[in-house]
Amino acid sequence: MILVVDDERNHADGVVESLEKSCEKAIAVYSGTDAMEIHEDAIAPGTRVLMIDDLLATGGTMAACCDLVSGLKGEIVGAAFLIELCFLNGREKLGDYPLHSVIKFEG
Repeated sequence: MILVVDDERNHADGVVESLEKSCEKAIAVYSGTDAMEIHEDAIAPGTRVLMIDDLLATGGTMAACCDLVSGLKGEIVGAAFLIELCFLNGREKLGDYPLHSVIKFEG
């Protein structure tokens, strides 16, 4: 998962503090559960973020990441994927965010 952040802040301040504080989101995966984490100061409120991942399948991973960014008051401007497995309907979990997939497998 890659977050492309349009952020001009100087990240030197608060680095030590950010290593100890994070936000976590539990997600269901095919093998049980997993967790996504982000440092609580990684994204300043109002920061524009483009979410990028290699694969959109069920949408659970990207939905959890979007929840984390939104929880930090980041502005998600869209999501992009290299491959989308359309038959798994992952787009349904991502609401109204603009989405782009390079390769789509219908199924």
